[in-house]
Amino acid sequence: RGRFRCTGIGGGGGGGGFGGFGGASSASLLSPGLANMTPAAVAAIHAGPSGSNVVGQPPPATATAAAQPEVGHDGTIPNAELFVMSDVEANLPTATDVCDASKVNVEYSGPYNEAGQRHGHGTLRWENGDKYDGMFWKGMMDGEGTLYFADGTEYVGNWKLDRMDGSGTRRYANGNVYTGEYRSGKRTGQGRCYFANGDMYVGAWNNDVIEGFGRYHYNTGRAFEGNFRAGKREGRGKFQLLNGTVEIYRYVDDKRVGDGVRWSKDRKKTWRLDSKGRKKEKVALEEAMRIADRCGPVVDYSA
Repeated sequence: RGRFRCTGIGGGGGGGGFGGFGGASSASLLSPGLANMTPAAVAAIHAGPSGSNVVGQPPPATATAAAQPEVGHDGTIPNAELFVMSDVEANLPTATDVCDASKVNVEYSGPYNEAGQRHGHGTLRWENGDKYDGMFWKGMMDGEGTLYFADGTEYVGNWKLDRMDGSGTRRYANGNVYTGEYRSGKRTGQGRCYFANGDMYVGAWNNDVIEGFGRYHYNTGRAFEGNFRAGKREGRGKFQLLNGTVEIYRYVDDKRVGDGVRWSKDRKKTWRLDSKGRKKEKVALEEAMRIADRCGPVVDYSA
């Protein structure tokens, strides 16, 4: 099963998932004395180690999202075990944003400190058309700033030691938009991702992967609420269907496990469901609560 991503939330290294990326580079993109370094040395800094998280690389081409499964006349979802976010995964750009070696020539306009380092509000332009406008501290992007990519996309928000860090918004070429928390260049904390197809995810992230409690809203009007681990649904989860009914299941590695339960729109009728979303029998409200309890508590794995 594909994991949830948002390259309008995830992508580069780490494979499927609303995320999954390599660790941040320890090298500074804009280290002091950059202009005096050899082209090879500068290129090495910009390229960074494999999976590094330095700004600059445009997002990869995105695939067309798969069609949403149809809801049956009785409110069940055919092939319910396949109803996950793999369609969304293909719709996400990468947050890795690694700067490539073609951007070694830069032009800076702004103040310097006594050590000759960029310091204060300034503008930095790369030869490929990318531009950063914002605060510098001891030669590094640090504070509030905006990085305008040559492809027309941008990141607006906080920086720390040349990394996106704090609150920020990243707009991607495919129309996806992520707004939320970053830490050391990666989405970590609470974030909201708007997809170009009208879907939206709101919830927890960890190290560029959806992890913890979150809500995924489909453009069809349906919604999933529950826990995620490493970009996959894990533990108790709830689906709100278009007809107002609600289903609760237990998920393991993104798959429904065991029986679930459905509540009618008025919450006065309940049914036991199999793992494919099919009705097995009508049950009393008390039994419905016991089935739901066996699906597990709502656990926030990001804590």
